[in-house]
Amino acid sequence: MVWVCKSHAETETGYYIVGRGLPREELSNEWGQIVQEHSSRLFTYARDRLISLDGLASKYRHLKPQDDFYAFGIWGSDMPLHLLWSPRMLPWEIKDQPWSWASCPREIWFRVRQIATRHDCESFKSQCSILQVDLKTGMLKLMARKKEIHSNLTRKFEFDPEDEHSFLRERANHLTGCYITMSDTHIEPFGWAVFDDARRGGSILKSREDQHIYFLYLSDVEFSTPPYSESYGLLLGEAPHGKEGFLRIGVAAISRYSWIKDEPEVDVTII
Repeated sequence: MVWVCKSHAETETGYYIVGRGLPREELSNEWGQIVQEHSSRLFTYARDRLISLDGLASKYRHLKPQDDFYAFGIWGSDMPLHLLWSPRMLPWEIKDQPWSWASCPREIWFRVRQIATRHDCESFKSQCSILQVDLKTGMLKLMARKKEIHSNLTRKFEFDPEDEHSFLRERANHLTGCYITMSDTHIEPFGWAVFDDARRGGSILKSREDQHIYFLYLSDVEFSTPPYSESYGLLLGEAPHGKEGFLRIGVAAISRYSWIKDEPEVDVTII
């Protein structure tokens, strides 16, 4: 059942109907909902996930800033917000341009702002600078703080439904993941990490036994439920031999800003 009025169209489950009755100023903020709904559809060929959005993106462009750009299903003005996505179901094999939701063959959701169900954060503040997206190579270049996190993700601190850290597991919203701790001896978690392939990036980094994993700090987010304040970012692995840059392998959040604040901002290329 659907309710429609002059300003909104909504299903009985609480989802907005995109493009039905939404005023122009509200529609300009709804690309995330469009993508979430679009990603749940099945396509014979994976490449059609983006091709089928091209027409809508061209119509949508006049609602965006004049100097905005569109690349691999994401608007520049929506970064880093729309870089913080996850597949609803794990695992999946990491493919080309894994920093974009379009690389995932399954339904995705945006972690910070669940527009369709109105589960929104209290505030979102970017802590990085988007420098460039190369439309030919698919490389994303940005400036942000980056810190190695491999030693903070020991396997004995993987999610356990019987442990006492349910508030972190609920925020991570996946059964498979790791708590982030200061060390093996300081075991009180101050964050969580979810890998896209549920294998610590092993589907794409399997030949690298000594693989380093990094946390790329993208934003500060405030919520109305605990943990009230978190710093969100991407989990990165070093690109295979012969390639420069990093690969996205997951998403993480920390609630201890002091852990990352002293790191210098550096140029990072994600392939």
